[in-house]
Amino acid sequence: MGQLPKLKREDFALKKVKIMDGGLECSFTANLNVEGKSEKVDFDGVKASYIPHEDLIEFRDRLKIYLFNAFNLHKGFDIAERYLETGKLKKAKEAREEMMEKTQVTSVTIVGSDQLRGAKISGKVESYNETFCSISAPTITYSSENIGIEKDVEKIVDLIEIEVFKYIFEGKSGTKTLFDGDEGDDTGVRKMNTNTEGSVPVAKAAAGGLS
Repeated sequence: MGQLPKLKREDFALKKVKIMDGGLECSFTANLNVEGKSEKVDFDGVKASYIPHEDLIEFRDRLKIYLFNAFNLHKGFDIAERYLETGKLKKAKEAREEMMEKTQVTSVTIVGSDQLRGAKISGKVESYNETFCSISAPTITYSSENIGIEKDVEKIVDLIEIEVFKYIFEGKSGTKTLFDGDEGDDTGVRKMNTNTEGSVPVAKAAAGGLS
């Protein structure tokens, strides 16, 4: 069981998050002040089994349409809706909604930097026999305008990053509080399942305070 230091929002940079109904797993970089020096520490595989807040689930699900469209799953429905009569059009819309429900976003990875910064959306689609096929959309580069959704995706991923920070460090979850009965010690350390990479041990970084 590792430990997490208290952290300010501006010192947190999300790298990847896997969002599940019963918890999440994430990796992030933290800017920590250790013995008077500012250092970046990677926290990989941080897990928590608290129900994610409804806001986080909502932002995750907003990305579903982009994953759905990345594989052209929408095109047949778009054509059908253009030419079908009212009665059949309703059935086509119901089929689209059912297909959307069978598509799930499971993780978001933030990649690159500066002009190459973007996001990779991964998920799964349920088949006719209730098995799942994993899918990943091509990387969406925020600075690009090739497909016209880049800025929308960037805004949603930014909101997800904020919600993950609040989940991990402020206790914002679908339950009453994330840290009930686990307030940490006087260094502000939170106990969670963590795997830390970098030159600074987590406990030492926590004791050193934050910049």
